[in-house]
Amino acid sequence: MIHRKNTLREDSLKNSAIQVTAKEATNEIIHESEKAAKKIENIRRNRKRHGHTILTLETHEKQLNASSSQFFNDAAITENGTKLRYNVMGNELKKVNDFSNTGDLPKRLNRLKSER
Repeated sequence: MIHRKNTLREDSLKNSAIQVTAKEATNEIIHESEKAAKKIENIRRNRKRHGHTILTLETHEKQLNASSSQFFNDAAITENGTKLRYNVMGNELKKVNDFSNTGDLPKRLNRLKSER
């Protein structure tokens, strides 16, 4: 009978030791995840303090989609196609036709070479 009590006690001690190590392991995991969260929060706080904002991937994608649809729709292309572009070559500002029409590109390049 005494022998049986000792084994029960040993079993309960083993179980409690296992529970303690499991608790320690989960506490360590929680602690590590808290470290990562605190690090992200510190970065976010520093960026806000210095005027920068952290963009999530979704908001960044939305901004990219909005800007691409704004600049690459048909109305914007036809409007910009008729305008003249200015290219800075060295210190001179030269007026150059839009390069969307490439049919006369060799003529324009020769003309640019002769102007120099």
